[in-house]
Amino acid sequence: MESNNSQTQMPVQSIVQISLVLLLVVAAFFIGMLWTKVQNLEKDGGNNNVAANQQGAAVPEQPGETLGDVAPISDADHIRGNKDAKVAMIVYTDFECPYCKRFHPTASQLLSENDGKVKWIYRHLPLESIHPNAMSFALGSECVAKLAGNDAFWKYSDALFEAETPDVYKIAASVGVNAAAFKSCHDNEETFDKVKADMASASSANIRGTPGAILWNLETNEKELIPGAVPYATLKTSLDNISN
Repeated sequence: MESNNSQTQMPVQSIVQISLVLLLVVAAFFIGMLWTKVQNLEKDGGNNNVAANQQGAAVPEQPGETLGDVAPISDADHIRGNKDAKVAMIVYTDFECPYCKRFHPTASQLLSENDGKVKWIYRHLPLESIHPNAMSFALGSECVAKLAGNDAFWKYSDALFEAETPDVYKIAASVGVNAAAFKSCHDNEETFDKVKADMASASSANIRGTPGAILWNLETNEKELIPGAVPYATLKTSLDNISN
């Protein structure tokens, strides 16, 4: 009887052991997936612009830890908000950058909710190596500014970021710009030079990725670098700190 019982029990024990091994393998697989996901989220949260962009290409690194020389605000800049504001928010932007698209309404909210304390300065940094339409979009915005003024520039910018598949001629027409004049300006070397000047100033300021934002207290000359597409609460805290 003992011999028969032992023979009966051995297969059951084997099945239990195999089942346990399989459960451990499955558990290890899912734990590994969770660990990888957490690591990726931490990396993305720490620096949005290191993550892959919508086309699957890696976005260049964000601004360095210290600012370089920030170009003074001039009549050539596109300014939104109170022109006499104590704090300037300079944002180097790429119209095709998904993180710029995310940050654009955040910057708009900062202006609308802070009673003229801050003005927004738009500067171009089209990342041509990964965003094939970025330079064309930037040139278009400069043409809109030249042909229809500052308010039209900002309407064009808003519309570009809101559109899923932007048609620059249609957007330009919607803000009052003639198609033929738009094309002539778009192909003009002077328009290209304006965008290139912004790109050169980004390099001087040690801005290498987008959005590259700087909060600048124009009274104290204090400056703060904003690391990528930060949420509104973070941007508001930085504004409050630099305004004091």
